[in-house]
Amino acid sequence: MELIKTLDNGVSMYHNNIKQDFRKAQEILNMFDETKIIDAQMIYNNRINNEYEYSYQYDYSRMNNYYNLIDMINECKQHLKRELFEESKHSYALYQVKDISSEERQEQIRDIERRRKEGCKCAVCAFNSPSLEEWESGYMKYKGKRVTIEKALKKAGFKKELINHYMKQEKERKEMFLTISSSPQFIVGCNYNLIEDIKRSEYLLDNKECSLELAGCLHDDRLYIAMLHESLEDLDNMDGALYGYAMMRHITLNGNDYMIAVSYHGSNTTVSMLDDCIKQLESINVMSNEHVKGNDMVRLNSNGSYEIVVHDDIVIHESIDSIVSYECILCNGVGVYDGYSNRMNDSISVVCPMCDGNKKITENVHKVIDETIRVNKKIKVLPYCKGYNHYGDYIELAVSGLL
Repeated sequence: MELIKTLDNGVSMYHNNIKQDFRKAQEILNMFDETKIIDAQMIYNNRINNEYEYSYQYDYSRMNNYYNLIDMINECKQHLKRELFEESKHSYALYQVKDISSEERQEQIRDIERRRKEGCKCAVCAFNSPSLEEWESGYMKYKGKRVTIEKALKKAGFKKELINHYMKQEKERKEMFLTISSSPQFIVGCNYNLIEDIKRSEYLLDNKECSLELAGCLHDDRLYIAMLHESLEDLDNMDGALYGYAMMRHITLNGNDYMIAVSYHGSNTTVSMLDDCIKQLESINVMSNEHVKGNDMVRLNSNGSYEIVVHDDIVIHESIDSIVSYECILCNGVGVYDGYSNRMNDSISVVCPMCDGNKKITENVHKVIDETIRVNKKIKVLPYCKGYNHYGDYIELAVSGLL
């Protein structure tokens, strides 16, 4: 990879030669019924010319190992969340095959939500992670006593795999890369990961609105991804190599160009790493997330929303067997019919021959309906836009320190 330049703070800037992979982007679109009809290459808009789409190498010290341990500890603390998701998934499956009623399903959802709010109070979830200084020393305070971190982890009930991982950690320095890219495989791939995170966090098994946002992300010509990873070789295959990522927007304010992070995604520790890296690039106008948390609301042009015709099948499977009663349509519910006799030259009232004077008609309605009706609707699709408001032709963004 060609070195372009080295910034004053030591960050090295490289060409990364990323090739657009529409095949990979299409594979992800094909995973959803709502987006598999979309051609990734047709919907994709080339991004506005900019000077930011490079890979940036910076020195990240032993803190990476520390954050890795904290990630593993925090992951263990998520066991209740995973259990509740599986319960919700199982409940949904039972409801789909009608093994439980709608009322039972709602009761299970309320119980899951109650337990989620209460949280877990086990020793693992109550464990206070060691600070960086404690991790460096190998000792921490646990239940009022200074003990080795290994002993504290064992006492709290963490699994052997995590403890062994901690014991093997080295306090070494290492290089990390931040790559800013608009390539479709990364735009769709990172947003797909985000959709899955949203579904898990909100106990959703399906979210059509989120899947359609994938199309909006490809269409938006000012939307980028900043990915944190260890090696430039990772760019050929990011599976398992992505530490965290940021949604970025290319904006212009008062004639100045900025690449600004509108949202971070990852664990608490990898988000901290991501933020630290982006802040090292502010000299070239790559700005951290703190610059979209201000009070200066600005309106910026956008290339609009993407319109998609969504098709669906409405399945009607009903069996009707009911006795219905309605007002007689011949006598209008009075029970008699007024006729005219030519011979008598007079109006004659007779018992209504349709309702036999009962004023109402009663009949047994039996009908089996088994039909599938194809419907379609044109929908405006916007990209995922956490951190700002997207209205199609323009966005509104609250900035800080940029005006």
